Amino acid sequence: MSVTFWVPNAPRERKIVPCDFGRGESHECRPGNRCGYCRDGVEEVWESPAPEVNLANGNARIVLDVLGCPVEDGLYGSFPVETLPEVRRRIVRALNVSQGRHERPESDTRKPGQARVFVQGLDQEGIRERLLRLDAVLAYAQANAQAVVWG
Repeated sequence: MSVTFWVPNAPRERKIVPCDFGRGESHECRPGNRCGYCRDGVEEVWESPAPEVNLANGNARIVLDVLGCPVEDGLYGSFPVETLPEVRRRIVRALNVSQGRHERPESDTRKPGQARVFVQGLDQEGIRERLLRLDAVLAYAQANAQAVVWG
């Protein structure tokens, strides 16, 4: 599962573009050999000037915790316009202090009769990278007086 941080009121444009699945490969989507993901060689895409950030649930929880935001069970919420400057200040502070306590080691769990569970680790540099990506979303929203939502 994942959580997307985005600006729902940002302008979006619907475009129909040629399918590029497998382009240049033997399994390329083409007449007589469609990929099954498109509609007869074309697909619908939505483009926006607003950036979005999609994070794994565990990473989203860490980022929100670093920012001091309460995390609901459903991992959804919003940053109203008036809170954006404060959230961005929290990001700047977080970027300038150690986030060692938020690091998550990787794990690989194998138990007889159960599914294997692999959790990718998240170090300080990974946390920093995700905070910078989130800040880009918040900067766009702040410049355009729009809220950011996640879920």
